[in-house]
Amino acid sequence: MTLGVTGERQFKNQTSARGSGTTSKTKWLVNARGPKIGLIDASLKALDRIGDNGNQDQQMGALRQITKSCAYWLRLKHAKNTAIATHRRPVITRVMGEAIAALKQLNPAEGAYAEKKCRAIESGLVVPQHVQNHRTGGVKNIGKFGGGHTKSLDGNYRFEREFYLDNGKGNRSAAAGAVHGQIITYNALHGTEFDWDSLDRQTYDMIYNEFVRTGGNDHYNNSTAYLPKRDRMQYMVLVDGGICSTPTGANYSTTGGNNIHGSRLSDMWAMDRYGNLFVKSSQMLQQAAYFNHSSFCAGNDVICAGTIVIDDGMLVYIDNQSGHYKPDRDQLLMAIGTLHHEGGIPFILNTVRVGLMGANGVTNYEGNSFLANVNVQPWDHQYDVQLGLTQNLVAE
Repeated sequence: MTLGVTGERQFKNQTSARGSGTTSKTKWLVNARGPKIGLIDASLKALDRIGDNGNQDQQMGALRQITKSCAYWLRLKHAKNTAIATHRRPVITRVMGEAIAALKQLNPAEGAYAEKKCRAIESGLVVPQHVQNHRTGGVKNIGKFGGGHTKSLDGNYRFEREFYLDNGKGNRSAAAGAVHGQIITYNALHGTEFDWDSLDRQTYDMIYNEFVRTGGNDHYNNSTAYLPKRDRMQYMVLVDGGICSTPTGANYSTTGGNNIHGSRLSDMWAMDRYGNLFVKSSQMLQQAAYFNHSSFCAGNDVICAGTIVIDDGMLVYIDNQSGHYKPDRDQLLMAIGTLHHEGGIPFILNTVRVGLMGANGVTNYEGNSFLANVNVQPWDHQYDVQLGLTQNLVAE
């Protein structure tokens, strides 16, 4: 067992059709291993090759594939009551748990991330957009996951991720700043009046090709930082038992000090499609690269994003103020529900203030009534002093 995870050969023995109780002895059934369980086989084989003394990044990569492949199989077979599916289900559930536990030992944030992702896949909250063909001996990604519960980049930021992908994922600061700058340059050179907010795909492609042809411009150097997964883990906030903590185990607290308005300085936050919470102060990152809500998940969809105040592990304020995503009330409610039901955050009258961004600015509500979504009560500002808040929180 590598890192305490069942090996490929043992897994194949434990999930063989021979032990499923079926009475059929036909060769195809005895050796039945379709492409879905084959993904698990390949992931376990990859981990066996790496071994206990292998490179940690390689180990975590194989463990991620094991957890994802197991969750995917469990989702596909959740309603199957055949003898072989019933026989395999507890084995695959156990192996998935072993891989999550191993990830937590290597990196607590990675383990917590995988646990949330598996839960989302199993529950059907996210679904695979495509599945690559299984080939024995190699680890193949299940593919991207999507769902109708998330919010994509909004308006004039919607081409951020395309620009990032077009420039290659190795460049971690390629986003809307460059797109916007190139539109300005293109308009100036060609006498056009393309507007960033109403840019269509055909126009974007034309302007991007111009960007490549001219070798880029100065605006590219002031673009938005995009974090690959391994880098965003440092900003993950683990929520358990109502306490928000860093990956190192310390209680999280938002940035100290006051901003120019005298308000308590709030941090920016985003929750990915699996329910993982990422929080960071709104400072610049990597020299000229700006950090914003799209930075956390490299422009991918989120459940919600906004600003947040956490005091020594306790959530006291959360809102949906994000210009990049512009999440609505339902998006904020879903994120709050995730924090409450999965992380144990108590939304009790005067302990959590919820800010809802609307056309006329931010309206504040009592946390528990907002979560209940029935007879929503406005926030009583008499509680602001004890929470260290002012009436108008302003995120930098």
